[in-house]
Amino acid sequence: MLPGEDRAARRVLMVCLAAGATTLLDQSVLNIAVPALRQSLGAGATEVQWIVAGCSRQPPPGPPLATTGTPAAPSASRSR
Repeated sequence: MLPGEDRAARRVLMVCLAAGATTLLDQSVLNIAVPALRQSLGAGATEVQWIVAGCSRQPPPGPPLATTGTPAAPSASRSR
């Protein structure tokens, strides 16, 4: 393996590890917040499961245009 390839592989590994750590932190914060959410919303076990599932879902990859069919914000350069 060439030295440049090894450096690139390490960068990819570090990005993947950072993404995993971010997800772990996000789930930890969510689990800590569940009792307060349950009490403030008056939610039962089923509703809490829906909240956790909804907050845990990752958005699809790509720009908002790929998911909604419209741009996220109107272009400021467009003349009328």
